[in-house]
Amino acid sequence: MDEQNFSQNPEGQIIQDSAGVSRPSFWHRFKFSRSWIITLVVLLAILVGVWFWLAFIKNHQPGQPEVTVTFDINSSVRSGSISEFVVLFENHDSKDLTKLALEMVYPDGFQFIESNPPSRNGLGRDFDLGDLSAAGSGNVKITGIFTGSPQEVKILKAKVFYQLKNYNAVFSAVGTGQMSLQPPD
Repeated sequence: MDEQNFSQNPEGQIIQDSAGVSRPSFWHRFKFSRSWIITLVVLLAILVGVWFWLAFIKNHQPGQPEVTVTFDINSSVRSGSISEFVVLFENHDSKDLTKLALEMVYPDGFQFIESNPPSRNGLGRDFDLGDLSAAGSGNVKITGIFTGSPQEVKILKAKVFYQLKNYNAVFSAVGTGQMSLQPPD
């Protein structure tokens, strides 16, 4: 390829090569090219899109409501005796919750007897709890028998699943409770 020498005139707009052919400078071509206009339009569209997302969409998506799950349980229980404990759940959010469900995980050596409200399948593991209003609370009372070695620590786990009204996302909250076993009578 032939080597060409370019020079700029005092106005900075026209460059001539060694053959004497006049060509517009880089800046002159860039100012009037369609690619410059298209680039500006695309960047402007991206900025407007980001602004729209931040201003309208991001702020209207729900965050996870604050729900707590706790246990009301004795710190020690006699092994082999009938015991009762309560799983408490509270909605600390300003939005109503729907489709609440409780899933219980019991330790080895626990025998379920009954609950109020009754469990879904009669085994005491899954409960349908319905709806929970904003700043509302509820509970499930469970009766059963713990067996094991003296001083053995038993850990219970409760997981509550729920949804916000008009949203399909499923959220959850987990709580644990523990107690130690005392020798049987």
